Amino acid sequence: MYCIGVMNDSTIAGDPTEFLRAPWIKHWTFEIRRGRYQIHIYDQPGRWMSDGDLAHLIARLADIAARSMEEVPTYGVFTRSRAPYSNRIIGVMVDRRTAEPVAFTAMVYLPIGLDGVVELVIHLGLTMIARTHRGRRLQGPLLERMFFLPAANQLRVRWITTSIAASPAGIGSVSDYLDDVFPAYRGDVARKGYHLVVAQKLLARYRHEFGCSERAVFDPETFVVAGSNDPDSGGAYQFISEDPVSRHSDEACNRFCAQRLCFQRGDELFQVARLDLIRGVMEILGRSSTRRHAAAVGHDAAAVGHVAAVAQHASSSSSSQVPSEPTFPLK
Repeated sequence: MYCIGVMNDSTIAGDPTEFLRAPWIKHWTFEIRRGRYQIHIYDQPGRWMSDGDLAHLIARLADIAARSMEEVPTYGVFTRSRAPYSNRIIGVMVDRRTAEPVAFTAMVYLPIGLDGVVELVIHLGLTMIARTHRGRRLQGPLLERMFFLPAANQLRVRWITTSIAASPAGIGSVSDYLDDVFPAYRGDVARKGYHLVVAQKLLARYRHEFGCSERAVFDPETFVVAGSNDPDSGGAYQFISEDPVSRHSDEACNRFCAQRLCFQRGDELFQVARLDLIRGVMEILGRSSTRRHAAAVGHDAAAVGHVAAVAQHASSSSSSQVPSEPTFPLK
């Protein structure tokens, strides 16, 4: 944890990698669904991958995106340069029966000044699943494993996380799986000071990291970012399309989004939350024990056990690093 000193938000945002520990575990692999799918997690690959390996990773993400959308966005990991990969955690899921990459998620480390120190926020970023593999409940298992390397490499298990999305599925996932989420479709969390400060700071300095239009207007009461996907000023207009897969299973969430967002205008909802990795690991283990056969559980629990071990180690190293105030398709 860095004390701010004379640094301002502009200086902090100038080079996010300055506030990141270089990864000592660069790559990790998990298997799910009895080995049917393999998940490869890479932490800050732009800082250590060779040109050839990075080009291969970029091509994999572009291939998944092309099989997920009619038109691929042009920001972040799709710029085909090294810089966006230097402050991202990339997860790629491969179908081992065909050796095809079928899904990816790209989370972003975004440092900000908060309570006198530089706080690392993890923005959940893009998640894309090939059309051929939607409806198979792959997003959850992919996202659940993404925090293993951040915990190990940054020596912390409690994070402030953010998301910006228009799809009820993405907005609902954040509300369902993270803690202290504002805004949430259930309306059970009051806005706290850090919710507003984090949202304002990220929107002030990092819009280019998540494809948000420079002209978009943030409402501090509702957290709606009006015109976020406006194509004329840097927005990711490719996301303005009808997609029935994006609906949430709870109609309350679908209504919540419909009442607040003008989809055709490109509105999105900015959400701020907290994640406690130790509790998350326990929930994963609990679900594994009830949903999978004994053999599969043994394999998956062993993989998640690595997360738990790292989490416990990081917890002892980071308990003083979280802010003093109490403590998941995204974009």
